[in-house]
Amino acid sequence: MLRRRGIGGPRPSILFGNIPEMNKIREESKPPPAGHGSERVSYDVWATSIFPFLWRWTQQYGQLYVYSTWNKVHLYVEQPDMLRELNLHNSLSLGKPSYTKDVPEPMLGKGIIHANGNYWAFQRKFIAEFFLGKLKGMVGVMARTTLAIIIKWESQIKKREKRIIDIIIDDDLKSLSTDIILRICFGSSYLQGKLIFTKLKAIQMANRHIPTKRNREIWRLQSEIETLILKVEKDREDATQTGNENDKDLLQIILEGALGQRTLTANCFVLDICKNMYFAGHDTIAFVASWCLMLLALHPDWQECVHAKILDIYGQAPHPHFFLDMDVLHKKPFADITIGNLVLPKGIHIWSSMLSLHRDPHNWGVDSNNKYPEGYMPFGYGSRLCLGQTFALVELKIIHSLLLCRFSFSLSPNYCHSPIHKILLLPEHGVQLLIERL
Repeated sequence: MLRRRGIGGPRPSILFGNIPEMNKIREESKPPPAGHGSERVSYDVWATSIFPFLWRWTQQYGQLYVYSTWNKVHLYVEQPDMLRELNLHNSLSLGKPSYTKDVPEPMLGKGIIHANGNYWAFQRKFIAEFFLGKLKGMVGVMARTTLAIIIKWESQIKKREKRIIDIIIDDDLKSLSTDIILRICFGSSYLQGKLIFTKLKAIQMANRHIPTKRNREIWRLQSEIETLILKVEKDREDATQTGNENDKDLLQIILEGALGQRTLTANCFVLDICKNMYFAGHDTIAFVASWCLMLLALHPDWQECVHAKILDIYGQAPHPHFFLDMDVLHKKPFADITIGNLVLPKGIHIWSSMLSLHRDPHNWGVDSNNKYPEGYMPFGYGSRLCLGQTFALVELKIIHSLLLCRFSFSLSPNYCHSPIHKILLLPEHGVQLLIERL
């Protein structure tokens, strides 16, 4: 249908669509072995290596084209006008494709990240109310929790003769982001929440096992988590009856919301929301924080500018510049929808590469890698805009402002720049930095 409307794209094979060509382009576009240190950090090389077939087809067919995988038809969109229309489209008819749920099902369940329609809208309502209404009270939690990593790094620096440490920062930042989301989600039930998140992490690891072993492990872990959630719920009911009720945290809102939905059992509903909070509030922010510090280490002038700003308005959550790229956005209409002059048929898969859009020289000029365009969309678009956007921005600002007013960062000679796509954009070998106390 779309091809008859004049939209081009690579010619698919009968059975496999464009999968053979995609695999061939991947092989041809493998980046050279990454070197070490700042001299081998190239935006152009790594950005085009994430989804090389999308980059090549954009050069061949333009910013709007069709391709297919097996029996699924995909529409790639990079035209700013069409993305603007999609951003304004708030219908529940546009959501997450069902086939993308199969692989991360044990990690995310039927939570808000992969839910659609009215069930998604139901979850969105009470989660959004919490993040918007309680944000001011979260700032202190974020700041106090960040002090733990500061104390740890200062202790390590004191033991070194040169007062500099050379470390991979990823695990520390994961622990930090986990602790923040734990305290915000579980509040007074922090210790029980820590146990729940530990088991959720194990479910992520179990997702890599062979199917039969994986399934048995996941069932066992989910049963243990349900038992923990039931205990938290009972403890809170007892506290309410004895007059010791605490302020509402996110878990309490989720427990109350479980009673108002009819899609899943209450335990499954709470479990799936906890999975999504763990994934969205832990992994994403931790990796963004790692990439931010890598970029600040790579650009000392940015780092000096941020540090000067901290000294100027210390204590007012200054604005260190940071990078935040979702590598691709993926949506699917569940009914025919009209975007501009184009009717998108039900079931087509819509893809956009944020890496490409943010660096498109046609929109931002030849030096697009050095600009931060107004078309920047790190949190998605339309009705599926990330609910934790404001929360994530505030957390990142607090973490970076506290770290940058105490330390200076530079790339380690052993740092190997190799971003890879595994649901998120990850540093394959970790982010290794030299950290010096100011």
